[in-house]
Amino acid sequence: MKKAFLTLLAPLIVIFGLVEAPMAFGKTLVLASQFNGTLVDEAGTPQPGVKVTRTWTWHWNDSTGSDQTETDADGRFTFAKLSESNFWAGLAPHEPMIDVKVIADGPNGETLLFAVTKRDYKVDAELAGRELKGPGINLVCRIDQEPDRSGPFRGTCRAAE
Repeated sequence: MKKAFLTLLAPLIVIFGLVEAPMAFGKTLVLASQFNGTLVDEAGTPQPGVKVTRTWTWHWNDSTGSDQTETDADGRFTFAKLSESNFWAGLAPHEPMIDVKVIADGPNGETLLFAVTKRDYKVDAELAGRELKGPGINLVCRIDQEPDRSGPFRGTCRAAE
């Protein structure tokens, strides 16, 4: 009886171990939360038609990726939440580490708007320890400023009002 049970169970364990599940035991791994930004200059004038790129590196498996958008007539841009499913990352104990950067390609070259290392798979974990509220990351970013650490993140973005 015990041998028959193990004979039936073993193939299931192998199948689940080799095939990534849509969700890791019902857990969604959020690599980057939704990002809503408005790109402006020193005078607060919206910057339309600027290419904005988000890049990420997930150190769990050294995967990288990027997506792009363009600011609208009011200087606004959005990146959707980035989720991933990985059977082992959802199962194995580890500290998540995802580097996320948002860069604008402006008239004077590239400007780092936002950079953070995300250390939790939860939605809006990037906001932890900062005086910001979600849902999503909502910031106003400057195209004409040198990136620094004076705001909630490294870059030129500050809290949206």
